Parts: sequence; structure tokens; C-alpha cells
Amino acid sequence: MRKKSNTTKKAAAPAGRTAKPATGKQPPARRAAAKPQAPRATAPVPPPSTDDIATRAYYLEEKRRTDGLPGDEQQDWIEAERQLRAEAAGQKRPAKSKKA
Repeated sequence: MRKKSNTTKKAAAPAGRTAKPATGKQPPARRAAAKPQAPRATAPVPPPSTDDIATRAYYLEEKRRTDGLPGDEQQDWIEAERQLRAEAAGQKRPAKSKKA
């Protein structure tokens, strides 16, 4: 004897989505693309050597005189030291403000 087959059709799910059984649990939260990280403690940056400052100041003075800009050796020295400290700290040199 043959078994009777079930000839009733089940209702089709809507196109594009399939129904998931409810389990009472929420799906895991999605991770953010980039989590903000706490700032790292960096080691103190050693000051630039006197020779490095003198070399940079020399080139700043050369450029200043070539361009015909006012200034003196002390300003060149201070600017050279500022630039070297900024570079050692990993910063870009900020644009100098023009004084009127």
C-alpha cells in the first residue's frame, strides 16, 4: 500500500525576505568602524642639539637675507629651535602669520 502524500501547499514567504523564528534574543550589536582610542602617553621629546639649531638658524638667515626680510640672528635661532621641536614632536610646521 502507498502512503498518501500531503498535497496542500504551504504559504510562500514574501519575496526577498525569509521569516526567522523568534527566539527572544536580540541580534549582536554591530561593531563601529573605528573605535576612538585613549591617547597614548608619549615619551618626552629630547631637545634638539645646539648644532642642529645652529645649522637650521643659518639656513633661515640665508633665506631671510635673500628675500630681503627684516630680522636678526636671535629671531632666526628661536625660529629654528621652534621648528626642530615641532618636527621632533611629529607636528607639521604651522604657517607663519604675516605681520603688517
